Amino acid sequence: MSNELDRATKLEEFLAQDPSNSLLLRDIATTYQTAGENKKALEFFEKLRALSGEDPFVLNSLGALYLSLDRGENAIEALQLALKLAPDEPNLLFNLGYAHFSLGETEVARDLFIKLNERSPDTPEFLYFLALAYDELGDDEASRSFLEKILALEPDHLRGQQFHALCDLQSGHLQDAQSRTKKILERHPNNIEALQLKAEIALLNFDAKLALSTLHKAESVEPLEPHTQLLLGQTLLMLQRNKQARKAFDKAIKLDQSSAFAHIGLGWAALFQDDTKIAEDAFSQAIAVDPNQADAYTGMAALALSRDNQEEAERQAKLALLYHSDNITARLILESIEQKKSGSQAANLVMQDLLKDHSLTPIGWSAKDIASKFQASPTGKSVINKHLRHTRMKKAGGK
Repeated sequence: MSNELDRATKLEEFLAQDPSNSLLLRDIATTYQTAGENKKALEFFEKLRALSGEDPFVLNSLGALYLSLDRGENAIEALQLALKLAPDEPNLLFNLGYAHFSLGETEVARDLFIKLNERSPDTPEFLYFLALAYDELGDDEASRSFLEKILALEPDHLRGQQFHALCDLQSGHLQDAQSRTKKILERHPNNIEALQLKAEIALLNFDAKLALSTLHKAESVEPLEPHTQLLLGQTLLMLQRNKQARKAFDKAIKLDQSSAFAHIGLGWAALFQDDTKIAEDAFSQAIAVDPNQADAYTGMAALALSRDNQEEAERQAKLALLYHSDNITARLILESIEQKKSGSQAANLVMQDLLKDHSLTPIGWSAKDIASKFQASPTGKSVINKHLRHTRMKKAGGK
């Protein structure tokens, strides 16, 4: 038992003798929250609220706890009430904006972060979340302007530097992203996001060995990080180590069942081993998790083609291109089908390249990626951006 949990247990014994002691309730709730026992912390903060009435501190803590337990509506309700009671408290405004952002209500979050920035225009952390909100809304120019202001105020702002590296990558400036990531790791050698970004850049450079060594380090820093396992699986596919890749994707799925890319990766690893039943299950699960993910339909198309079901392969490939028009694998499959229809013997060679040359790792890469040394494309951006945006928000937390 940790020191915090041991302390909370002892405090509960005292509380049993004096159940209306608000100081004890607050101390127990805060101690459980520090220990990461959010359900227990919530239990005691709710008791404190019932006993003491509406208090901004208690409501703020409740908001954070509700959010951590996927009770978003309760979180916003508590934080809105807290802000009414203490309208000049910037952290409450920030936490309310963060709650809306976490629930996907990005425009509301942006407006709250704008208010916050008007009150405290030189606070890097507030500017950072405003930059994220604009990024989420697709306003790259506004996002970049706030990012530049953050780094002017605090050049070594870690998350600002990470965000800048991501923006460099998205704009096709791979060397700039690589250089910035290297500088981050010089100061923070165990930073998990920077290690993952270094590995992703290595993959885009077809340097699977560098990606693998980087991911092994990331794994040693944080063994249960699902995206590390996802990247590890992609790297092992590139190295044609399919059995190990399957294990990595399996682990990624166990750690995060909502990751469509982990299911897609498992599907390709299974397909490379001619295990079509597992491949079909994996691609189907990816579609169930994210029906708009082009790479899941691409996998189904490749699977259908491997079963010589040309009609289904064409249908699935067209679905993939409907979601991302530059998906390289879907284009290869349609090209193969057209060549086969015309009687060309090149069709089989196209699919051999697809299914045997693992340097064309199919997860999330587009025709533009392959053709021009991975200048940013909508497909490539979605893979990296979707993960890192989620990570940035998850790691940042409320105040």
